[in-house]
Amino acid sequence: MRTLEDATRVREEQLTQQLRNAERDKNLMIATLRQEGLLTTYQKNRTAAIQSMDIHAENGQRPARAAGVSGSKESLSNMLANLQSLGAALLNDDDDNEDDEEPV
Repeated sequence: MRTLEDATRVREEQLTQQLRNAERDKNLMIATLRQEGLLTTYQKNRTAAIQSMDIHAENGQRPARAAGVSGSKESLSNMLANLQSLGAALLNDDDDNEDDEEPV
């Protein structure tokens, strides 16, 4: 029984550290977006994604969750999705800026 408790505690500490790292990365990404003037674009994309999730939830189309998935893990995956959308927005903006800078 003690080993199971130890393993659970270690896993919880790992997830907590991952969550802290993801939050730090998110804050850095938001600061970068704010500095580059892309925060409004991110907020619009995020709002659209949340509304889409709400529509699916209202229709009863919630994604199935495995038993025992903690709120921290779900929060971590949401944060990862946010970071990926932020990164995509930055890459798209960089591509647009490179196209503007090419000589004609």
